[in-house]
Amino acid sequence: MDTHRFSEFAEVHPQRILEELAQLVPGMQQRSLQLDRNADFPAEDLDLLRCHGALAAPLPLEWSGAGWGTQPEGAAGLIQALRLLGQGNLSVGRLYEAHVNALRLVMRFGTREQTRERARDALDGHLFGLWVTDAPSAPLRLQENGVLCGSKAPCSGAGYVTRAVVTAQISPGASNMLLIRAPDHQRVDRTRWSTQGVRSACNGLVRLDGMRPIALIGAAGEYLRQPDFSAGAWRTSAVTLGGMEALIAEMRRQLVRRERDGDSLLRKPPAFGSHALRFLARRTMAMQTISRIRSTWRGSR
Repeated sequence: MDTHRFSEFAEVHPQRILEELAQLVPGMQQRSLQLDRNADFPAEDLDLLRCHGALAAPLPLEWSGAGWGTQPEGAAGLIQALRLLGQGNLSVGRLYEAHVNALRLVMRFGTREQTRERARDALDGHLFGLWVTDAPSAPLRLQENGVLCGSKAPCSGAGYVTRAVVTAQISPGASNMLLIRAPDHQRVDRTRWSTQGVRSACNGLVRLDGMRPIALIGAAGEYLRQPDFSAGAWRTSAVTLGGMEALIAEMRRQLVRRERDGDSLLRKPPAFGSHALRFLARRTMAMQTISRIRSTWRGSR
């Protein structure tokens, strides 16, 4: 993977990134069908996000980011970015949301040195994954010798992300977050994970036996700490909202093309699922507000 150097994104301009993401949506939509059909990783789309600074945008302002997902002032920009990516390709939205969440967890619970190093990774163009579900037959454990034993599944971006936050058992009944250098395709098995959609997110089983983590992030149980864990659902809702918006726009185009747009019933607000869209949009904004209030409260402590 070609990565950008740390100094290249000395400043991140969130509004410019959003404008550029909006311009990328039509091309992403054109590529998405073939990518999903073949379950191919959207490498071109992720390279474009990297080139436009979107992978660095989740970093806090002090690390040359835009605070998307990590600071209250970045919430409005992030919801727009996730909606746009959902409109373009749900798989890209899924991968980017995981990238944001992984960086958020490191910035939230990591040490000063850990956050600085991960900021450097993001600015250099690394894509982060978040792998927190154990393979049923091989739950991930960190052994006393500091070596991992076990697997994670399903893992989005398996074989393609270059950094990942994983959860592992260190002592009985305690789950900790660890940062790892994500392994390549030799440790990935995608044959056991088949989906009917979002296939280009490249979910698979990843074997982590024998690997040593880069760092331990936070204390035991912090990945599931509330309200952080539940409040973050708005990010996935924002991606879903974008996908629904794109679907409804396509329905409208099809009706016009077939000259069936003259029916008065189709012109009324309830048509095209607008009630469902409004409900999802309100839910997303409510969860975003909760998240911003939580972040503001935490920052004032």
